[in-house]
Amino acid sequence: MGIFPPCCAEILEKLLETVCGKQHDVPRVNDSSNTSSIKIKGTVVLRKKNVLNFKDAGSSFLDQMYELFGKRVSLQLISAVHADLGNGSKGKLRKPEILEWASTKTWISVEEAAFNITFDWDESIGLPGAFIIKNNHHSQFCLKTVTLEDVPGHGEVHFVCNSWTYLPCNTPEPLQPYRNEELVNLRGTGSGMLKEWDRVYDYAVYNDLGHDRPVLGGSKDHPYPRRGRTGRQPTKKDSSLEIRLALLSLNIYVPRNERFNHVKFKDFLAYGATATGRVIIPQIASLLAKPFNEFNNFKHVLEFYKDQAPERSKEQFHKFPVRHVIKEDNSAWRTDEEFGREMLAGVNRVIIQGLQEFPPTSKLNPEVYGDQTSKITREQIEKYMDGLTVDDAFKYNRLFILDYHDVLMPYLKRINSTTTKTYACRTVLLLQDDGTLKPLAIELSLPHPQGDKHGSSSQVFTPCNDESILINAGGILELTVFPSKYALEMCSSIFKNWVFTEQALPEDLLKRGVAVPDPSKPHGLRLLIEDYPYAVDGLEIWSAIETWVDEYCSFYYSVDDMIKDDSELQSWWTVVRNMGHTDLKEEPWWPQMQTRAELVHICTIIIWVASAFHAAVNFGQYPYAGYLPNHPTISRHFMPTPRTPEYAELESNHEVAYLKTITAQFQTLLGISLIEMLSMHSSDEINLGQRDTREWTFDRQPRHELERFRDKLVEIENRIMDRNNDNILKNREGPVKMPYTLLYPNASDST
Repeated sequence: MGIFPPCCAEILEKLLETVCGKQHDVPRVNDSSNTSSIKIKGTVVLRKKNVLNFKDAGSSFLDQMYELFGKRVSLQLISAVHADLGNGSKGKLRKPEILEWASTKTWISVEEAAFNITFDWDESIGLPGAFIIKNNHHSQFCLKTVTLEDVPGHGEVHFVCNSWTYLPCNTPEPLQPYRNEELVNLRGTGSGMLKEWDRVYDYAVYNDLGHDRPVLGGSKDHPYPRRGRTGRQPTKKDSSLEIRLALLSLNIYVPRNERFNHVKFKDFLAYGATATGRVIIPQIASLLAKPFNEFNNFKHVLEFYKDQAPERSKEQFHKFPVRHVIKEDNSAWRTDEEFGREMLAGVNRVIIQGLQEFPPTSKLNPEVYGDQTSKITREQIEKYMDGLTVDDAFKYNRLFILDYHDVLMPYLKRINSTTTKTYACRTVLLLQDDGTLKPLAIELSLPHPQGDKHGSSSQVFTPCNDESILINAGGILELTVFPSKYALEMCSSIFKNWVFTEQALPEDLLKRGVAVPDPSKPHGLRLLIEDYPYAVDGLEIWSAIETWVDEYCSFYYSVDDMIKDDSELQSWWTVVRNMGHTDLKEEPWWPQMQTRAELVHICTIIIWVASAFHAAVNFGQYPYAGYLPNHPTISRHFMPTPRTPEYAELESNHEVAYLKTITAQFQTLLGISLIEMLSMHSSDEINLGQRDTREWTFDRQPRHELERFRDKLVEIENRIMDRNNDNILKNREGPVKMPYTLLYPNASDST
């Protein structure tokens, strides 16, 4: 059973749908003549629940049987203008009408079907503003749209069934009780195990990670954003911990309308099956080879990728697609030039910061960790700085750093007690005259052997003429990366310093010291690295989103008082801070949501993070890390020291030494498979600025504004293409000849 227009699927969804344009206004009521005997035709578009086959014979047969026994799908109109005084002044209900399930099904697409329904019109209903739908079938379905034709005095009335059609202040009084009931249902009771068919949005700490993991959230030591509550039973050993799902189980509770639809889930399973084949077949073959689970050389790694000849692609189904990072040149990834470029256009593109002091210092508590100041000296790096001194470089904002030192140091003893071996690392880079970054030094640090209070024990590596001996242990996927079971705990440590407003791209660039304020520039800042693909492309998209959000919000919220008086909007923002981010709720940086400017900024941040930022971070994983030697996720050995057998092997056969150090063969194949699945675009993806239905609003101004937004994104994409074709901009492609396409608004991925 459901009431539509449904309230937002969590108040957050309501806000985003308001901002992104999923509202529409219903025409005003006009007087109509006596229409008591008129038949009103309607069309209901449904999406089936079945994830593997929309035309599943078994489900369809059971649905037909339910129809024969009178267990049907019914729809009941609710008046937006006339109240039923005998029913708590709720909007008047028309008698239920039955969906013509057996005789009128029309396939719209592979996943959607349309059904007819006919209403005996009753003028006492007036304008229908909502409806109640009941599904008595065996199968579940997703209700997408309902269209009523020729409603007397109103014409066509169209419902997009994923949002309220009214702002709270404009909701007709007869519909307000239904809206309030829906909110109560969505919030849940805070107790009990939630079932698959529930649609409840509640919060819980991460207390289901296992007995050897800390609870994330609810403490100063391990703050964390809240997850969705599932209500699973507590474990027998510890009642404060929630029982975990079975290994590889996908049956975790997610509110019903937020789960993968059958198209996306089918894609996920298909990718998973393909990826499994790519892991199992080579691994079986490797049983016949020695040494087991080790790569012999880089050529051996390349054997796991398809040949580029198209005629051989079908017979190589078990191999991974060739990634662009090795497509043009299978050794260019090993150069210092490419290493520096990937700080701006690779997986680490949002980590690099301007170096503010030399030597780099630490923010770790010196009473616990001693002096953690960097051991990199001026003498070590100035010989590689093209004639500049460190002071010169600071004067002209030419020094940058990739700094994982403080994040990793507190965890090194625990991580290195396993088979993984890693360091707390700092990489210092110089911005050269041609706009590229040159690595100057990599510092690898371990806890001091005499105790933490003595600081760190560090090795500093600088450029040399011999081949790519430096190890980049910067993987990011939790299931295959070096922190292993400490990955989420480390995320919690990083979250302590998380600030919502700094997720805005301009604020992020300023905070990281890769930009400085400049009121004369379009975004109020000037990039210190002018050829920074992520920042240059991102700022244009950020600005387009901000303009669209401002125009849209201004149409529905004409004055600030409307923001203050919108009870659902204010409740949503309270929930975001106090429940979703309980551990940081007292921080002073939270916007107060009292003005339209604050609403626009909040919504722009959320849309940016969920669209362009996510695309830049997620879809770049496989193009760069799909060839794991370019971006290994695990280091199994420390850097060898001179006059040791390991160092001698490094000198005599650096490929074998490197491959013995990074991720082993089976973990590599497993990791690549996982990265491939997570990086895939869904076949039902909707791009930024697009809508999945043409009737997303009946208001002309927002529709025109969306068209302008869409046109602006096309212009931006064309400019990105032009920049990618500009040979002067060396960071756009680099030695691997890999154009930066991750922020194409149409989500195309030529990599």
